[in-house]
Amino acid sequence: MKLPHLLAITVIALLLGAGSALLGYASTYPEGTPRWENLMDVGGAFTVASAVVGAAWMLSQGLLRRHQRHKS
Repeated sequence: MKLPHLLAITVIALLLGAGSALLGYASTYPEGTPRWENLMDVGGAFTVASAVVGAAWMLSQGLLRRHQRHKS
């Protein structure tokens, strides 16, 4: 596995793990409290960020392959 692939997968996993952990931790607070709202917001943002990074990485890989195919 090449270093950029490993780096992208690591970033995606870290963001998803952090988001999931924050969402789980939010369940220890009563629903509707300011702390619960903040944890849910940040956890959701990390989870969405992991999806965005994953999608961007997948698109970039597809575009690179397409460019290399047309170049040769």
